[in-house]
Amino acid sequence: MAVLRPVLIILALVVCGWFALGARQAHDTNAATTLLSQPKSLTPSQMKHVSDLLDSAGTLNPDRQVTILRGELATAQGQLGPARQILTGVLVSEPKNVDAWVAFGHASRNDRKAFLESVNRVSELVAHLH
Repeated sequence: MAVLRPVLIILALVVCGWFALGARQAHDTNAATTLLSQPKSLTPSQMKHVSDLLDSAGTLNPDRQVTILRGELATAQGQLGPARQILTGVLVSEPKNVDAWVAFGHASRNDRKAFLESVNRVSELVAHLH
């Protein structure tokens, strides 16, 4: 019984730490999403802040939303090729991810074929939701 108590305390601390990390990741993801959703262009300092938020949110986080946001940030920075590469990685593993296809469409605004492919995929996926 005396050995069990320290093990339970350590387990409780690990669980609390994991919960705190998850809460921080959610906060950072939401903050990055809010900044990227602004109708006006981001300043260089805001882009750096979004990048820092995504680095923090991506720690031990298997969720692909952080990767999609990285693609959106690259698009906002005018780095359309790298943005498409980032988003293609998501689409390969999650071909039914509507958010990734929408972001890919934005990043493909200068590539008619890729843009139309993304529009068609989003249309197909949304049609299946109804």
